[in-house]
Parts: sequence; structure tokens; C-alpha cells
Amino acid sequence: MLGVSLSILFYLINRDIYPIANYPVGQFDYFLHYREQFSQSTRDFEADTEATLNTLYRKSPATDMRKPAVTSNIRAQEGWFGHSHRAPQMPSDTTMLTQADFEKFVQAFNSTGFKGANAWYMNDAANLQYALNSPNFGILNMPVLFLHASEDNVCETVHSRLADPMRSDCTDLTEIIIQAGHELHLEKPHDVNLAIDNWLKMRELCS
Repeated sequence: MLGVSLSILFYLINRDIYPIANYPVGQFDYFLHYREQFSQSTRDFEADTEATLNTLYRKSPATDMRKPAVTSNIRAQEGWFGHSHRAPQMPSDTTMLTQADFEKFVQAFNSTGFKGANAWYMNDAANLQYALNSPNFGILNMPVLFLHASEDNVCETVHSRLADPMRSDCTDLTEIIIQAGHELHLEKPHDVNLAIDNWLKMRELCS
């Protein structure tokens, strides 16, 4: 969701799932956590880099898409990991990353920390300025492929209005649904590659 801001996302929240009285910013509550507790959020992730990455890089569990996402209560629970302020211990999910790749991730984040990655959520003004300077007012006339992750209840684009701005800004858009969670390229790499390959072949036949 490059170039978006929380103010824009606010109007796309599904209020049937996230009543405004209880979930003022819906599933994007974690955005505000970074802004209100940026240093704490970074310290929480860095308390145990390996455990943090083990928590982040896991296949999405079976989720009731009609219920609020866990990200809608991040501030209420004092951060991603609650009162402990550190990720729980759990084994690596090697279906997502090989052990060798996982160890490279751990080494990289041990070196850089999480401040840079978390800072994306502080970058609204720059993102919006970048978008304002886009050629053709941001309208994309080239062929565009978007892969929906049907089990991603944070960036839920299948049943909500979250993808509507993209549909308005892309004049030649193809949408394909992948049965996977947020990290669909890691959860279902074969399905993702097949969808891209078939789309490219289709575009060649149509040109």
C-alpha cells in the first residue's frame, strides 16, 4: 500500500466489522501504535530479533474474516506482544522461509534494528507528496496485475472497499484471488508464480 495514508484508509474501513465507537481506525490501529509509541515498538521488536521474525514470518492461521483483525487492538494490549514487550518463543516456520534464509533475516535485523522498517508508518506526508507529483495524476494506463490475498484480514481487499482507489487509478487492471494470507508470495509461491505467468501469457496473446 505504498503511498497511502491513514487518513485515506480511514474512509475505506468496513464499519460492519469495525464499529467506529470501538475501533475508530479499524484494523489499522497498529499505525497509531507506531506513531504514539515509536521507540517502544522498536525496542519490543529488538528485544529478541529471532523470536520477532519467527512471529512475523508464519503462515496465516485460519481466520474468521467477519471478525476484527488482531491489529485492531494493538494499542489496547500495549503493543504487538502485550505486557511482556517481547515476542514469544516458538519454532521457525520453515514452510515460509528456509532455515538459511531465516538466519540471513535475523543477521540483517540484528545489524540494522527495526527503526528503519517501523519508520514507514511515520511517512505519510512524504508518501502523499510523492503521490501528488506522480505523472498523469497517478493514473496508470499500462497493464496492471493485482493479487488479492483472500485470508489477509488486515489488508482485506476481496470483500471490502480497500481496493477501490486502485480500481479507479488503473485503466487496465486484472485482479486474481490467491488463497493465502498477508505474505502470499511466501505462503503460496507456486500459485503466485502461476498467476503471474498466466497473466503475462494472456497479455502476449492480447497484444
